[in-house]
Amino acid sequence: MRKIKTIIKNIVLSNKVTAKHYFKKQYSNDISDDLLFSKIKQIAHRYDHKFLNSMLVNKEDIYEMEYLLEIAIDRNLKFDDSLLWALSLHKMAQLDAVNSYMFKKKETDKNSYESEISKIIKERRSVRKWNENKVKVELIKEIIKTSLWAPSSCNRQPVRVIILDEEQKKFIKKYFSGTFWHDAPVQVLIMCNSSAYSKTDELFPYLDGGAFIQNMLLLLHEAGLGSCWLGFKKWNIKNEIFCETNEYDEFYNYFRLEKELVPISMVVAGNYEVIPNAPARQSLNTVIIGGGK
Repeated sequence: MRKIKTIIKNIVLSNKVTAKHYFKKQYSNDISDDLLFSKIKQIAHRYDHKFLNSMLVNKEDIYEMEYLLEIAIDRNLKFDDSLLWALSLHKMAQLDAVNSYMFKKKETDKNSYESEISKIIKERRSVRKWNENKVKVELIKEIIKTSLWAPSSCNRQPVRVIILDEEQKKFIKKYFSGTFWHDAPVQVLIMCNSSAYSKTDELFPYLDGGAFIQNMLLLLHEAGLGSCWLGFKKWNIKNEIFCETNEYDEFYNYFRLEKELVPISMVVAGNYEVIPNAPARQSLNTVIIGGGK
C-alpha cells in the first residue's frame, strides 16, 4: 500500500499543475512569513547540494519553490540578500544549469590548527568582574555585525538582539539568575525568532543562537573585553512557561516585542583587570568515544 502511495505521489509531483494542487494542500494559507522564507531557503540548500555533486535538481523541488515564491510575491514580501541567493539557485535549477555552478575548491589540506583563531579560542575566559570604564557602543555593534556571519539552519538568521540601556538593565534583573552581572557595562539580550521554524526543528533556535553567541564571545575577547553568557530559564522556545504569566506578559509589553521572539540568553561584557585561570579540559580519550579512537 505504501509503495502504491509513493508511486501516486511521484506521478502527481512530476506535473506542474498537479504539483501545485498538492502543495496547496500541504501548506496552509496562514503559514507565517518567516516560516515561508525558511522553507524557500531549505529548498535552495537542496539545490546547492545537487549542484555541488553535479546533479540535476528534482522537479518536485522546483515546483515546490515556485509555489512558495508565488505566495511570497502575492504578499508583496521584500527579499533580502539571503533570499536573492535562493532565487539565483532556483533560476539555475529551472535552466538545468548544473555545470554553471561556481564554487571554490580548497587548495591544500592543513593538518595544523595553530592559528590566530585557535589562540583566541584557548585564551577566552568567562569573566565575571569588570571595572567602570565605559565601552563604546559602536564597537559592540561592529562585533554583533560580524557575529551575524555565524551559520544557522537553512540560513534562517533568526537572531535578534537588544543592547540594553540603563533603564532596561534594571528591568531585566529579575529575568536572569545571579547578581554578578548586574554591573556589567555591556548587556546584550539575545533572542531568536521562533516563527522561522517548523515543528520538527523547533529546538534549532538554540543551536543557531549558540553559534552567534560563540562568535560574539570570541570577538569580544579579541577586542580586549571580558564577557560571560547567561542562560534564560523563564520560558522556552516550545512555549513552556516556568514563571508567573504576568511576568511573561510584562516582558513583552515592556520591550514591545512579538511573542515569537524568544529570549535564549544574555551576553554581558566590559573591561576587566584580572583574567581567570583556565579550568582543565577533558582529554580527547574522554570526548571521542567508540569506533577508531
